[in-house]
Amino acid sequence: EAEDVAALAQTSVAARATGLPLLVVGNGSNMLVADAGFSGIAVRLGSEFGEVDIAGSTVRAGGSALLPVVARRTAAQPLCYPSRLACTRFLLRASSRPTRTACRP
Repeated sequence: EAEDVAALAQTSVAARATGLPLLVVGNGSNMLVADAGFSGIAVRLGSEFGEVDIAGSTVRAGGSALLPVVARRTAAQPLCYPSRLACTRFLLRASSRPTRTACRP
């Protein structure tokens, strides 16, 4: 597991030095591995890669961000578009479909 950028860089250097393929796995990864396995270096992204930043209508989520956390943080923010006066807010409710409401910035 690569807990930070330095550890991920070291893993990348090791992969290049050995000529082995490098597989980077985040929390949002759904993957199937063949019975024969993977002939390379697999590294899982650690917690430092789990940041979620929202600025205006841009959402940036790190590779180890948990998808429910990204969904909740995104739903809690109005996502505004410069070409519109109004913006859209998605509300998530337990055991129901997301609902959309108009809001003013």
